[in-house]
Amino acid sequence: MGMETHVRFLGILYVGLGVLGGLAALILLISLGGFSGLMIQVDRSDFASGPMVQVIRFFGSGITALMLLLAIPSVAVGVGLMKFRPWARSLSMVVSTLHLVNIPVGTVLALYSFWVLMSPETEPLFSPNMR
Repeated sequence: MGMETHVRFLGILYVGLGVLGGLAALILLISLGGFSGLMIQVDRSDFASGPMVQVIRFFGSGITALMLLLAIPSVAVGVGLMKFRPWARSLSMVVSTLHLVNIPVGTVLALYSFWVLMSPETEPLFSPNMR
């Protein structure tokens, strides 16, 4: 299997992980919003505005934002890799570094990305003169 195939497969993996991450963020946002909505329906207003609800909203919003922060560039990098855009190679290194903390799937994807994109055979594929 040539490096061109590895790069295209890597692009597909990035798009897939980005879409799944975006869907997970949406589900998290809806579920935490639904939880907050249930809390507001309770007659005791002190419970609905209590510190625990605020903590859940704060951390839920932060986690959702981080998930979207990884999902959106992942899809863009995946599309760029499938089209062998020169910017996609360098941006995928940055996104791969961020995915290292996304254990275990993101870590495996990042390590595979580093192997594919740092290979000497890959560099000519992203040359503007080649495509």
